[in-house]
Amino acid sequence: MRVTLLLFGPVREMVGQERIALELSAAADVSQLAAALTTKHPTLRAGASTLRFAIDSAFVDGRHVLADGDEIAVIPPVSGG
Repeated sequence: MRVTLLLFGPVREMVGQERIALELSAAADVSQLAAALTTKHPTLRAGASTLRFAIDSAFVDGRHVLADGDEIAVIPPVSGG
């Protein structure tokens, strides 16, 4: 299956793109997506455990099963004041 990732903040800066596509096995879940993302972009490994993923404006956990064509936001940790 093919999914599209929308990258934000430091993740976008580290990858050098706003949007990337990944090919995953059928019935892959978010944890497998995260592993594929860090394999393709090793610079993300150090902060991988802090990344959040959202589909259709809702956060999803690592067990969420993806569907072909999903558009997934990759959101780094944020802080503010």
